[in-house]
Amino acid sequence: MDERPSELELLAREVTKQARGRKTTKPPQAPALSGGPPDPKKQVQDLKHTLMGLAVLLGGGCWVISLLVDDGTGVDDLDAQIMAQQFVKASLKYPEEASFPWQTPQRSLSEDGIYTIAGQVVGKNAFGMRSRYTYVCRLKFLGGDPFVVTSWQLFALNLVPQ
Repeated sequence: MDERPSELELLAREVTKQARGRKTTKPPQAPALSGGPPDPKKQVQDLKHTLMGLAVLLGGGCWVISLLVDDGTGVDDLDAQIMAQQFVKASLKYPEEASFPWQTPQRSLSEDGIYTIAGQVVGKNAFGMRSRYTYVCRLKFLGGDPFVVTSWQLFALNLVPQ
């Protein structure tokens, strides 16, 4: 019998590895106050840096929006991600406690119109303890309202505790 892992299991492992590879760092400490009045030149310089950062973020946001994958039905992979998260919530013991980290899940669209969404969710397990899970969801838009569950067909949902 063939014991090789499925495509979904391999994707779930990859998402888990990426999540474990992230390092958390302490936030930088604020410099001690000098006790004197604020320097107007420094304030202007700080404002310029803030505005430049905001411009980069807004420009980057437009770039990210242009990366959305559309299957020709008017539905994109962000719609599929939202619906995948609804399916994940529904599969948890405590769906109202589910939270999805502020990271973009891996999203792809196959030639036959099936979306594969892989990411992470934090929710309570059967014992009521908060746990982190990796999920891989495969679903297809059937037509109609993209924010109604019956407009989607769920092919597979794997939820693996970390």
